[in-house]
Amino acid sequence: GMAALNGQVSDGANQAYQGLTKGQHAAADALTQAQLQVRQSLPTLTKDRLDFSMLQQVGFGAWGPVLERRKAEAYEAMLVLPAPARLRLLLALREMVKDAAVADPDMPGCVAARIETAVDRSWTDVVVYQEKLVESARMAAQGRISTDHAELATFGVHS
Repeated sequence: GMAALNGQVSDGANQAYQGLTKGQHAAADALTQAQLQVRQSLPTLTKDRLDFSMLQQVGFGAWGPVLERRKAEAYEAMLVLPAPARLRLLLALREMVKDAAVADPDMPGCVAARIETAVDRSWTDVVVYQEKLVESARMAAQGRISTDHAELATFGVHS
């Protein structure tokens, strides 16, 4: 009676444990397979969306003299854009920065609002700086201001 019942319970528990263990191993195997598939397809997914070689060509990841040269080239590219196109680009960039900064769906609304306000306020400085660069480049091209550093340095020297 009782010994047989204990034996059945023990057998049932062992079978349940073995089934659970097999299920855990199957789940672990499935997870490993899914991770492997993601790892294999990730370069293709990101390559389709983001061309890393293009980013490197324009200066992302650069440092030192290469970064300085790429930065100057980027500024020059902005300078040749007509003002409406340049300002539309700056507006689009501002909105992208804000969207990315508040993309967390769990972010409290009050935090998101402060982040958006901070981006808006600092972006005004970006626009003013960029427009001053354009104006300085225009004046230098017209010969109205000097861009020679040696000549500019003499303006600060008092005899």
